[in-house]
Formats: sequence, C-alpha cells, structure tokens
Amino acid sequence: NNGGNLPSSALIKTILINSANDVGPSKVDFQSGFGSVNGFRAMQTLLNGNFISGSVIPAQEATYNLIIPANTREIKITLAWIDPPAAVNAPKALVNDIDLELFYPLTSQTWQPWVLSNFPHRDSLLLPAVRKRDGLNTVEQITIDNPTAGNYIIKVKGFALATASQTFHIVWQF
Repeated sequence: NNGGNLPSSALIKTILINSANDVGPSKVDFQSGFGSVNGFRAMQTLLNGNFISGSVIPAQEATYNLIIPANTREIKITLAWIDPPAAVNAPKALVNDIDLELFYPLTSQTWQPWVLSNFPHRDSLLLPAVRKRDGLNTVEQITIDNPTAGNYIIKVKGFALATASQTFHIVWQF
C-alpha cells in the first residue's frame, strides 16, 4: 500500500514488461520483445507488492534480498528506469547506465540479464539473447528456469551515470 497514491508510470512500465507472457522465440527477442501483456498477472504483481523502487549513485551497488520458494518453475526479474534525455546527435542515447545481476550466495553463482545482438544485419538480429552486461537499454531482465530454492541477492549497480543519481524499479514473479 502506497498511501492511496497512484504508482508511477515507470513502475507500471516495469510491471507490464515483467508480467508479459513469453511468446515467439524463447526469452526476449526482436519479434515479440518481452512478450504479450498479461493484465491479470500485472495486477497480481502490483497487489502482491512484488516490486522495489530505489536509486543508485555512480559506482554504488544497491542490494536486495529475494527468497525463491521451493518448486519454482521460473523466476523473472526486470529492472527498468526512465533515463534523462541524451544530447542531440549523441553517439549513444543511454545517459545513465545501471546494471542488474542476481547472485546466489550459497554457490556464488551470478546471472546477468538477457541481451540481444544489436549488430544491424538480419542474421545478427535473429540470434537468441545471451546473458551479459547490458550497456544499451533502460530495461534489463533476468530469468532462471527451475531455480534452486533459497536466499538470493538482487544487485543494481550504478555503472556509468551522467547525473548525481538514477531512480529505478525492480519487479519479480515466480
């Protein structure tokens, strides 16, 4: 409950992306993006409070605990933020680059978000997403199929910020 205030458009955007049904090729892709909107699941996410709003400063790492229950078929975590506008004709539109990681302390395993090839050729644009640091987009998503139950840590890093801080939203679903 946020005191009767409406959620921000940035939070709604993150919830809609995270709660989408995966359609087309597996994970994120250029044909169907993050999938097809699932309004019911989006409302469940909002009502269950499966989101975090925060901010980071340059070179800072914000961490959040996440308990993944037993018998979870998939965990999906999305980070999104509203980036300040880039300068006209800037070589890169992303102004504030922040990064998402999921860490499992028991095994020291780390997952990075799914990233698509951005090389402007048809063959490259059809390649499946791979896990790596994303330095291009304001939405990052991590999924894990059949994760081990336990305590995980969501990490958000202020990789390269042109402003004093950057607010963000994290949404998850099991």
